[in-house]
Amino acid sequence: MLNFKKNRPRGVVDTSILVASIATFRDSGSESPVPSACVLRDWIDNGTFTWLIDEEIVDEYKAILARRGVRPGLIGAVINLIRSQAEETPNTSGVLSRPVPAMNHSVCVRRPATQTLS
Repeated sequence: MLNFKKNRPRGVVDTSILVASIATFRDSGSESPVPSACVLRDWIDNGTFTWLIDEEIVDEYKAILARRGVRPGLIGAVINLIRSQAEETPNTSGVLSRPVPAMNHSVCVRRPATQTLS
């Protein structure tokens, strides 16, 4: 079970990070020096951020994972884990990307679309 913390970053995980993480877990197990795998391992183990999803994002995750040859059972397990722990948001059109220094990786942070991120 994920460790939920208040005031943690909220963001949408790019599909490329999810794909790279799954490939890395397959090739090297749960311990990996690959940054994208570390982001997801930290989310699973420590609840380091709130993963935001909507139906469009989930559909994209499923389609890309299937196109990359991920087995349907694994896709289902990944999507079920994400759905059980993520925050469903009705619309992610106001999501902008910026690097998050503490994670040494780029994730999307939910902000009003008119706000400039520096």
